[in-house]
Amino acid sequence: MSKCVRCGNCCRVAPCAYSDLDHNSTVCRHLKIVVEADDFTLYRCALYNEGRISPEMASELSIGVGCEVEFNEDRQRIAYSSCQQVNWNAL
Repeated sequence: MSKCVRCGNCCRVAPCAYSDLDHNSTVCRHLKIVVEADDFTLYRCALYNEGRISPEMASELSIGVGCEVEFNEDRQRIAYSSCQQVNWNAL
């Protein structure tokens, strides 16, 4: 398992039980952009970040665990971009 790079793919592909889908799209309202650059975008779950999902539930939902999605272009772009300079703990 590779570390989470906050590409948001898991939330976009398989929204969790807490998701709140916008009726005009398939993107959860709680998936928030934290960094938007020319070649990548980083996301976080606002529910988790605001403490409305417990650490135990976050673990059950695998929030921040990472993925092995071979064809996830967002993940690949982030992994090879300048986002290595991002202070992950500050996000």
